[in-house]
Amino acid sequence: MYMNFNIKKGIEEFIILVLSKESLSTILLLQKIQNELSCTKQGFYKALRNLKKQEIVVIHSKKVSLSYTWVKKQSDFFNSLFYKYTNKNNILSADFLFLGNKDSITYKFTNVSMADAFWIHALNILNQKIKEDEPMCIYNPHEWFLLVRSESEKALFENMEQVKRKFVVLVDNKMLLDLSVKKYFNFKTNYYYISEKKIFKKNNYYLNLIGDYCIEVWIDKKISNLIDDFYKKTLIFDDQAKNAFKKIIEIKGKNKFVISKNTERSKKFRKIFKKFFII
Repeated sequence: MYMNFNIKKGIEEFIILVLSKESLSTILLLQKIQNELSCTKQGFYKALRNLKKQEIVVIHSKKVSLSYTWVKKQSDFFNSLFYKYTNKNNILSADFLFLGNKDSITYKFTNVSMADAFWIHALNILNQKIKEDEPMCIYNPHEWFLLVRSESEKALFENMEQVKRKFVVLVDNKMLLDLSVKKYFNFKTNYYYISEKKIFKKNNYYLNLIGDYCIEVWIDKKISNLIDDFYKKTLIFDDQAKNAFKKIIEIKGKNKFVISKNTERSKKFRKIFKKFFII
């Protein structure tokens, strides 16, 4: 087993979290840890020595980094684990990076939750591979991802901000929960807009654009109807509501996910977003 599940929670865990974003000198790393945790200098260096002993971090010229070997092992472990649970679709394949113009790949998923896991995976890969000056355009009937998949959705937003990529999110429903997610956008580099008119006829269609790539998703119609009903009935999004929504996206159904590389199609779709955003 590759993953080290015995990492001591607290200082060591937070050191890894900080280093996952950037390598730092020991002095700056200590400062960041002490800003967040009640930690003595001795406790910090003890934790750092433990991580070095486990070959989780490497220290060179007083600069601390996560060990490439350790990171690779974690990646291999989780990729292998995820593949075993989703091998029918080869979910972690990045074959879409090698598509020619007007080519496409179709994936099918038995529930929306599984589709979203691949969705985030694909968008993060494209975010790293496509030029930073290409904005990411997202259309969702409802931006429910920020409500029930908030950790992965916010991580995607942060990843785009790190490469200084502009991104926009367009929805066409104006219920209380649709309005509530505005707080997640800074409206300087990322934007959220609610259209008064329907963008697409079907309530189960989702669209993402980046460069020449189009990601189109059709979730099961009965599940889309349940999502619409949930939005109509739910005025307060508390833990009970969150658990209820999670059950909806775990329901089995027919969910289709298509990634295409098509210059003309991408330009055509981008015109829709240009009605609402400067991109």
